Amino acid sequence: MLQEISLSDARRRLSALLREIEADPGAGYRILVRKRVVAELRSPAPARRKNPGAAMLKLALEMEKLSAPERGEA
Repeated sequence: MLQEISLSDARRRLSALLREIEADPGAGYRILVRKRVVAELRSPAPARRKNPGAAMLKLALEMEKLSAPERGEA
């Protein structure tokens, strides 16, 4: 559940808010301006935090399969 916080409080406490979100990825805030939500501050979705090298590794393994000689060939 996202907590609501005013823009002025978010500005003043930004470093602390980020440390809190880093420690607990489930934490987050809705930032309000004149009692209207204008932004959300939270950890990125798990899908966005994939291993950036995973696609390259997968490609390399596929290339190895394609270039490896089949049994009986020499």
